[in-house]
Amino acid sequence: MCDSQKSPSTDLQAEHLLGSDEEARHLRLPFPNVTRSSLHKETLGNMATDVASIFIEPGAPIIIYIPCKKNSQYDAWLAQNAQNENLKKNGFDPDIAVTQYTTTVNFNYTPEEFDVLSGLAESIFIQSKDTIKQAIKEAIIKKAP
Repeated sequence: MCDSQKSPSTDLQAEHLLGSDEEARHLRLPFPNVTRSSLHKETLGNMATDVASIFIEPGAPIIIYIPCKKNSQYDAWLAQNAQNENLKKNGFDPDIAVTQYTTTVNFNYTPEEFDVLSGLAESIFIQSKDTIKQAIKEAIIKKAP
């Protein structure tokens, strides 16, 4: 789940993740018990600072939650590589008014906007590779006879 509706600076509770948890319970679908389990208390508490969070429970799908938020490693890369002087100097924050093109309903991006936004996603996925590998290993273990 890549959640870009609200950033962690304004949505520390991961609204869409929690909504998915609630809807799965309502529909009686398997889903990690994100809100009611002490197992995930530390993960939820670290979501504002972690690049990715993983929720694993027996009998439920593995959830990797990756919020779309300002990222210091990506900003360092932009400082060295961006053509846009504002991005070089300030980095990229999907929350700032200047970047309103990141709203959910926008499907029209300039080539630069696309490159910046997809660059952030690429950077986050690279930084999250250990979390993603852990999820894949857990999925393989779950499927093993």
